Amino acid sequence: MDIDDEYVRSHSSIFNRLKTTKNLQAKLTEIGATVTNDNDREEAGDHITQQDIQPLPQPELPKDIKLRSKDFENKKNLNWLAEPEYHSIEETLPFSQFVQDGNSDGINARIINNLDKNFGIQNAFSVQIQVIKSLLKDIKRNKLNPKPFGDYLVNASTGSGKTLSYCIPIVQSLIGRVVPKVRCIILVPTKPLISQVYQVLLKLTKGLDLNIMAFKNDNNLKQEVNKLKLIQPDILVTSPGRLIDHLKTDSLDLRQLKFLVIDEADRLLNQSFQNWSEILINEIEKQQLYDFEKGDNFTNKFCIKCSKLIFSATLTTDSEKLVKLKLFKPKLIIINNENKLINELYQLPNTLKEMKIKFKEIMNSYKPLLLFKFLKFYKISDFNNNNGKKLKILIFTNSNENSIRLSSFLQKMNSIHEKDSGDENNKFEINYISSLQKINERNKILKKINEDVHEDGESKTQVLISTDLMARGISIKDLNIVINYELALSTKSYVHRSGRTARANQFGIVINFLFGSKESNWFKNDLVYEKPGGLVNRNGKQISEIKAYVSIEREKSKGNDDHREDGDEDEDEDGGEDRDKKDKEFHDDEPPFITRITKSEQKEYEDVLKELEKESKNRK
Repeated sequence: MDIDDEYVRSHSSIFNRLKTTKNLQAKLTEIGATVTNDNDREEAGDHITQQDIQPLPQPELPKDIKLRSKDFENKKNLNWLAEPEYHSIEETLPFSQFVQDGNSDGINARIINNLDKNFGIQNAFSVQIQVIKSLLKDIKRNKLNPKPFGDYLVNASTGSGKTLSYCIPIVQSLIGRVVPKVRCIILVPTKPLISQVYQVLLKLTKGLDLNIMAFKNDNNLKQEVNKLKLIQPDILVTSPGRLIDHLKTDSLDLRQLKFLVIDEADRLLNQSFQNWSEILINEIEKQQLYDFEKGDNFTNKFCIKCSKLIFSATLTTDSEKLVKLKLFKPKLIIINNENKLINELYQLPNTLKEMKIKFKEIMNSYKPLLLFKFLKFYKISDFNNNNGKKLKILIFTNSNENSIRLSSFLQKMNSIHEKDSGDENNKFEINYISSLQKINERNKILKKINEDVHEDGESKTQVLISTDLMARGISIKDLNIVINYELALSTKSYVHRSGRTARANQFGIVINFLFGSKESNWFKNDLVYEKPGGLVNRNGKQISEIKAYVSIEREKSKGNDDHREDGDEDEDEDGGEDRDKKDKEFHDDEPPFITRITKSEQKEYEDVLKELEKESKNRK
């Protein structure tokens, strides 16, 4: 008996399973099912409810309250993306009608006089109307209520007047200040832009007793620090890198800072130099004792709160970039005739006309000569809408070396042909600008181009060759034409290049040189997004084409199906139907460009290239 008991105890688990099986078999028998073979088991399975294997319960992870709070604030701060303000491009209003009322201060009479006398403008454009009105209203309300007003994000096409849109209300708010303190910092990406914004402010504040300063990387940092000790600027114009240099020296007092302007924001936010945005925002909060995480608590209400004004023609809506700025109740203003918002907002001026010329790829070796022939012999003067003023053309290349070489070539060719030309409207003055030049040299060239009449009394066509150095924010008065001799490397760069013309609601043209089918297709599908619904807002317009022909007589004899310079190899992907519609008649909307190169022109071209090569070797 002892042995049997010990045996049972040793195999108790087996006996228990056997007992469980018998009990289950008995229950199945009661419902008419017998588990005797595989088929029986399948039938029995019909009466068994199958359930998925559920994951094992896990302990709850610890919650970071601070992190959750920040994430909530970031999501809340991005709600403005869904509620932008749209305003028409064509809207204008005289500056004199920005009157003082119960909601806002009007524009000071001295500012209006400076706008008329120093800028030659009396009417505000759409972006200026919206920003000035809204900012003046917020500034007035802020005088009575210490609660800070929200930040601004403004998306308007380049050349629409963004610089004055923020300068005017800021200057207006500083009139009558007693003690000069750093109350506004304007950040721009390049040294030429620093100079340009600085000059705008000097003209705008003439006679208003405000201190304007500009800091650049090519200045001595120690001298700038000493200058700050002697004179506190009311408005400081600089780049993010230079500003960080000053923050490291503790030379800047930001306790009274009321406005932080970030112009060309897309480019600045893409710069990770010294992590400038995070360092700057943290320093502002530290000096102003404003606790961003506490929001509108009692202590924050009585702090000076710096308002951020962010401007760009290609304003990013990338939340990761924008969250670093710790935006406070931001307002998004879009100057656009279409109520649409996409991830990257590419806006072209409403008065811009886009054009393209397509050449055979084999003609690429004659590219400089074709440009000269286009400038000299194509009726480019017909594009001049400047009421008798000289024609101004800006040509873009992709490197300093190419700008210098192209400038030298055009100067040589121009000197050869100018002697033989009796056409007063066909005389050129050719210059180039590169980052290798000193600032004074660049400014001298720009000043000459901005003059309406040449120093010798002649009204020569002004041709300026440059890289993308000139693509951002630089304004050339009454610039008629932009030529992309070398295509921009990105859509964003194309938009900024195009925006050098058609500024301030004036008519302007951008002409693109395309060589071969690959470049043409890349231009159409990946650079400028010709098809409707792309990333570029071209205000319902299409890109027109200047047809390149070897000769008119030859093309007439060929007929309509084979008169293109590129032939069928460059046909649109959609097939020939669109082409047939466009080319029903030989005469197009734009006069054709004759590309035929004679033997004498070819020899002249080769001789000039040899001469330039020889000069280059002698300089080395």
